[in-house]
Amino acid sequence: YRLFKPERDLAKSYPLIIYLHGSAGRGSDNVKQISGGNIYGARVWALPENQSERPCFVLAPQLMESVVNRPEMTVHGERTEDAVGGVMAGRWRLRVDGPSGTIMMQLSLQGQDDSLRGSIRVPRRGTLPLERVAFDNGTLTFMTARGLSLRGEFEVQGKRCTGRLATLGSRERAAALMALILKVADEFSVDRRRIYITGQSMGGGATWGMLAHYPDFFAAAVPVCGTGNIDSAKSIVNGGTAIWTFHGDADPRVPVENTRRMLAALRKAGGRPRYTEYPGVKHDSWVDAYLGPDLHHWLVEQSRSE
Repeated sequence: YRLFKPERDLAKSYPLIIYLHGSAGRGSDNVKQISGGNIYGARVWALPENQSERPCFVLAPQLMESVVNRPEMTVHGERTEDAVGGVMAGRWRLRVDGPSGTIMMQLSLQGQDDSLRGSIRVPRRGTLPLERVAFDNGTLTFMTARGLSLRGEFEVQGKRCTGRLATLGSRERAAALMALILKVADEFSVDRRRIYITGQSMGGGATWGMLAHYPDFFAAAVPVCGTGNIDSAKSIVNGGTAIWTFHGDADPRVPVENTRRMLAALRKAGGRPRYTEYPGVKHDSWVDAYLGPDLHHWLVEQSRSE
């Protein structure tokens, strides 16, 4: 990670801005996350004119994998092997249709319907144990216990099931990123009421993901052309984080509808997020967003009450 430290009075505390880069910034060179297309979101806060009026710390971690909060995927499945127990016990073959195409998973369940346990086998991720497994009124729900955080909700009819599978990204990556944020906040004179998070593209999705994992931690969040999971909208609103999100309506890589759907879910849950949509702008909406005259001022004015 890179950390920018303002010229400061050690008797005072200062805001901390966390910037999460786009996919081109991934790696371990500690350079790509603050260069190329990532230069705007990483460095705009450190410009002399911004620091002179509103000094702050800037943290730019470099991710090898993201904590992106992805959209839900549809699932069709069938039981391929029975086991002693209730309706759900046995092995289930799942066809999962998502934004990247179709993938096959295997769900294994043991026990009675009121005390199920099991695991799900995910391509390239291996076997993930389940927690909070429940089967009630014909509906199976579960979360994975570690690694990739998956949430399933399936309607079951006989030996077939249909439903949805959502991912909150990597819980372990989210926890590692939060540990870094807390380490910086402990070591330096950071104002704990004014910790902010922002990111673009993959980093915009990761910003939504961090809000899903830690809805009541950040004072404000600025996701730029990222995709959030609408299932997390209610907890994000309840967490009280101020949100301003940006997207270009001609984005060919991350459709603007992704942000519009997330906004609708937040508003339905009672939230009042700010939104700026740029007509005719493609995927590089971060240039307009981060260089806009009002964002820095708005961001550092946000504060948590507790």
